[in-house]
Amino acid sequence: MHNSSWKIAFLLLLAVNIIVLAGLFILSRPKDRPEEEEIEINEKSNYEVSLTKEALESAMREGLERSGSDIRFSVADGFYFRIPVEAYGMRSELVLKTNPIAYKDGTVHMKVERLNLGSLLLPEGAALSLAQAAVNVEGLKLVPAQKEIVLDPNAFMPEHMGTLRAKVLDVKNDRYVFEGNFGAK
Repeated sequence: MHNSSWKIAFLLLLAVNIIVLAGLFILSRPKDRPEEEEIEINEKSNYEVSLTKEALESAMREGLERSGSDIRFSVADGFYFRIPVEAYGMRSELVLKTNPIAYKDGTVHMKVERLNLGSLLLPEGAALSLAQAAVNVEGLKLVPAQKEIVLDPNAFMPEHMGTLRAKVLDVKNDRYVFEGNFGAK
């Protein structure tokens, strides 16, 4: 039994890696779900994961990279998205500052608080429409009419791994909690 402490540490590290990979996969899946799955969302969760700002940033970055997107994500006093756009033959970067809110259905709705389009002078609506065309990531949808980005954590979760939903998104206190059910569809 002299090797048991390293075995426990290895298994804990393996479990954390599996949860992070599952979370990333959930964030890349489409929102299209049958209505029967919405009923299961209300079931009691059988696991809960708390993430730091750095872990959340890392998970989102990996998910965006796997989807082949050039979008960059960071957390500061809100959630920031840097979206490469092109208008009138000029390339620029749209920076969106959002305020995240965890909805009861487990999705993350991020209201756009501020946007900066660099050197391009476009109205806000046009800038958001450009960004919407550039956001081609399953589970991540920009809705210009509502000035928000909607993230479905289940889009990053393998189907056989279960469900994942946002529970607490507290930027001020660096607290991000997700819950889910292993094996649920």
